[in-house]
Amino acid sequence: KERLITNTPLVKSKPPPICPKHEDEKLKFFCETCQHPICRDCTLLQHKDHNYGYLTDVVSDFKKKITEGLKTVMPKITECRDAASTVAKKQAELESRSKKAAD
Repeated sequence: KERLITNTPLVKSKPPPICPKHEDEKLKFFCETCQHPICRDCTLLQHKDHNYGYLTDVVSDFKKKITEGLKTVMPKITECRDAASTVAKKQAELESRSKKAAD
């Protein structure tokens, strides 16, 4: 038997959530104007003049933006952790010297 080998982890896809306004409809779209998920009926009724796209596409775009943001932030987080570690060491050193001076 041949198997497809991939580097991506297996992800269980969940069915789309149900629209709270239209109980027979799944939330498959994202209203860009209102910034929340909507169903097919919502696109025709409450959001007919709004900009919207497929929810999966919007989620993918958000993931990309978050990933790019993390790439920018992670070095700064590391820098801050290093600085905090240095401060903690200096504080311990000062406390030790202060204690020796008091004795």
